[in-house]
Amino acid sequence: MFLGSEGILGVITEAWMRLRTRPSFRGGATVTFADYAEGVAATRALAQSGLSPSNCRLLDPAEAFLNAGVPTSGGVLLLGFESADHPVDAALARALELCADHGGVPSKRSDGTPGGGTKPGRTDTAADWRSSFLRMPYQRDVLAARSMIVETFDTAYT
Repeated sequence: MFLGSEGILGVITEAWMRLRTRPSFRGGATVTFADYAEGVAATRALAQSGLSPSNCRLLDPAEAFLNAGVPTSGGVLLLGFESADHPVDAALARALELCADHGGVPSKRSDGTPGGGTKPGRTDTAADWRSSFLRMPYQRDVLAARSMIVETFDTAYT
């Protein structure tokens, strides 16, 4: 619980924490769409499917190119599944079927075996984007000094 005045002055009086077992099974894919609206529709279908991906991030063409180096006229969906106790192959396969129903084409896929992930040294769009995303706060100050304002905005569609 948080007590305070519009979030300016506050005291945390209680907190809860939920711990989860570290995932042993991982699998993921990068899916490209010719049209961004198709990507939005696929993301909506995934959110409403009950599959509960651990990562389901749709990049617009500008973000896909600038942060992951993927030229596309539509969108790029970064999709990932994790589980501590069961393989994720079936969930990933179903998610890719839903994406295909909306015009999505998987371009990269990692396995759903324990540890999962792509092989060392292999180019991975999701890893490229993640690396860029994590570096951005460090680049923000340098860019702001050059009158360039950048920030990350997340939007949820349902």
